[in-house]
Amino acid sequence: MSRGPRRLLVHAMQASGASAVTAWLAQRPDCLALVDVPLTHVTPRIASDRPAIAKAVITTAYSLAEHAARFEADARILVVRDPRAIHASLSRRPYRDDNGLMEEKLAALDAAFAEGRRAYDLVVAFEDVLADRAVAAEAVRAIGWPVEDGHDDFPRGPEAMLADLRATAPDLFARFPLGFGDWRPGGFDETRSTPSRLPEAEAARLAELCPTLTDHYRARAASAAGGRPMAAAGAAPAPS
Repeated sequence: MSRGPRRLLVHAMQASGASAVTAWLAQRPDCLALVDVPLTHVTPRIASDRPAIAKAVITTAYSLAEHAARFEADARILVVRDPRAIHASLSRRPYRDDNGLMEEKLAALDAAFAEGRRAYDLVVAFEDVLADRAVAAEAVRAIGWPVEDGHDDFPRGPEAMLADLRATAPDLFARFPLGFGDWRPGGFDETRSTPSRLPEAEAARLAELCPTLTDHYRARAASAAGGRPMAAAGAAPAPS
């Protein structure tokens, strides 16, 4: 029996790349996976003793505590991404204001990041997962969730994950919409790491909504420009 977490909850903003990160972590062959819990639902309980992973998005409808309690999570990961990239992607989506205005959800993301390790076992930047998978994998293994080298090839696709759920928890199919967000089988979309330029007024407003994340990503950019190594995934101290 694994001594690591039995239920791993990934918490993230929409358009953050977290579905791809969750699918990567769901390559663990013995686990059940809910790669994209719809924003209209709280993460469900899975009646099985098998390890399970689920990704819940940040909304104004359900709190981290509600998702974690229903899912019976014993470990929590927050996935973050440059808020400029999130804003550029999400603002084009018809569901941008579902279960909370986009601006409200961005502010909630910043609050979650400010909580950091007080609320989560690990905080991972999507950009760090793209930049150095080995370092990101080591950070996840440190909280007890196994990640192997072969997981980068994504051998478990949506069909295999759905078949596992159908065989183990068939009731989910009758009462819960199952999906995979923007993740497509085959790997990570490397282009998603590039933040978009925003008009000055929009950038200023975004900095007001996400002051902690904005400062964090400014510091990352300054570090990269100065030739200094960027913080490893999950290694940056939680904001005080």
